[in-house]
Amino acid sequence: MKNQVESRQRVLVVGKESRIGRVCDEVLTRSGFSVDVVPDGAPAVSSILGNRYDLCILDMFAPGIDGNGLYDWLNNYQPEPVRGAIITTGDISGDYRPALAADSRHVFLQKPFTPEELLAAVEMALN
Repeated sequence: MKNQVESRQRVLVVGKESRIGRVCDEVLTRSGFSVDVVPDGAPAVSSILGNRYDLCILDMFAPGIDGNGLYDWLNNYQPEPVRGAIITTGDISGDYRPALAADSRHVFLQKPFTPEELLAAVEMALN
């Protein structure tokens, strides 16, 4: 990952698993990002409306508005505030996985993931 993060790019992490949020926060903060973590879609919408994010990391099964729903909302109603998106899931048996992985609108990241996989996905989503 590039060592230079332009003026502390901002990342919003949305997900029900606090452990994943903490890991994302720690890894991305160490890499120079400013990170906000929220548990589900409702506070995510509020955060996006009040801030400028370069990237959103969205849990496929976040409570309330799930990752795909939030991603669709971003594209339809708030296309400017967010440059990239990563959708994560730990459900390795889901029938939707091939469609998610093939969707070029966002990056798909399978949980559990390593810090290196997270950083590679972030770089891909921002480029």
